[in-house]
Amino acid sequence: MAFLLAVVCSTADWPQFRGPDGQGHSDQKGIPIHWEEGKNITWKTEVPGQGWSSPVIAGNQV
Repeated sequence: MAFLLAVVCSTADWPQFRGPDGQGHSDQKGIPIHWEEGKNITWKTEVPGQGWSSPVIAGNQV
């Protein structure tokens, strides 16, 4: 199973699931809402086993 994520450049950190305040809202404009092979995917990686967490963004790192 591949884990797919589009990384959006932002000046704000996204330090937890659903964002800084837990609401799942962002003020960013032009964020992709659809992903498919070759479109809106910046990188992907294999994730072994099962996982129930989400990535966070701090500075320029995921």
